[in-house]
Amino acid sequence: MAEITAASSSRPSCSASTSYVHYHIFISHCSRDEDAGIFATALYNDLLSRGLHVFLDKLEFMFEEEVTSQIKAAISLASVQIVIFSPNYAQWKWCLDALIHMTNSEGTTFPVFYKVKPSEVRRTGKDNDGPYALWMRDHEEKGRYDLETIQNWRDVLFRVSNISGFELEACNGDEKELLRRVVENVFKVCPHPHYNVFLSHRGPDTKEAFALPLYNRLISRGLRVFLDKPELVEGLRIDPQIEVAIQSASVHIAIFSPTFAQSPWCLNELFLMMKSRAPILPVFYELKPTDLNGVYDEALERRYDSETIQRWRGALADVPRSNDFVLDGNKEELMDNIVQSVLEYIPKPSEVMQSSQVVQSVMKCVLNENVISRARHEGGFTR
Repeated sequence: MAEITAASSSRPSCSASTSYVHYHIFISHCSRDEDAGIFATALYNDLLSRGLHVFLDKLEFMFEEEVTSQIKAAISLASVQIVIFSPNYAQWKWCLDALIHMTNSEGTTFPVFYKVKPSEVRRTGKDNDGPYALWMRDHEEKGRYDLETIQNWRDVLFRVSNISGFELEACNGDEKELLRRVVENVFKVCPHPHYNVFLSHRGPDTKEAFALPLYNRLISRGLRVFLDKPELVEGLRIDPQIEVAIQSASVHIAIFSPTFAQSPWCLNELFLMMKSRAPILPVFYELKPTDLNGVYDEALERRYDSETIQRWRGALADVPRSNDFVLDGNKEELMDNIVQSVLEYIPKPSEVMQSSQVVQSVMKCVLNENVISRARHEGGFTR
């Protein structure tokens, strides 16, 4: 999966990564708008944690004036394009050019209006005063680009701003809510990814101290891991994204901690994991295997109906009472043991990487052949 490289240049970027793989999502944004860059990074990380391939900017693209072949390939292959409109987006040629390529692709475009209104993106004529109109006039006055190019930019801004999207203002300035809405809708149209591992945990007990470090170790081995975020779901309903992740995962990891059974989401996840045919690795964090029958009893006798409680009890009763993954004080060693056990159930990362490299090689050949063909056509090559 692509990693984000921090930008050190004043030139913003709109897209990214150097690998020629099939991306689910292409994110276009202006990193010159620092807050928009932070939001784009948060969105990238959230989508990545759900097993999606996401294309976001990297340093090596920041010195290019034209939209590169890598970016064009990522746009054309992506199922979804997310464009984050921020105050300075229209300042940059390649942001605007990338936007044109997005509208010419077959993917679904989601506009996100970050600290700008759709009307400000839409109205770019000489009589308008919004930031996008000002940048268009600036392009004209400086004379760096011909009038036809600038008109094409105006046209594409008009078209995309008329697409129903997501506004920060409509979320009362709450960026977490904006992110939630974008992710929820993107996941509806993206192909459901296959995960190697589904990682279930109780956030307050283990998220920072154990679940996230374990997640990072697993993805560093080339694995696709879904780290659940049940706090985003209201009531007892299982988030459809989580249900899909459980069904597709090759291995399930359940981190049992003192308050695990106080969360209806954790218990519902456990029920679905036990129903699936995938192996489950129980991890006991500040808890003994025998405590599943004792410590959790009080938590189960709360405000839920008897049928639901019985379903949860049945799931807990079916959990293997193995002593293989009990925290005895050495977290590093425990995480290493878990990773090694996971690797026994799925293809070796080297095999996964080899497959990815084959795809990349094929894409490079296709792109290189296109470059050569175009150069021959323009007289740049002779036989």
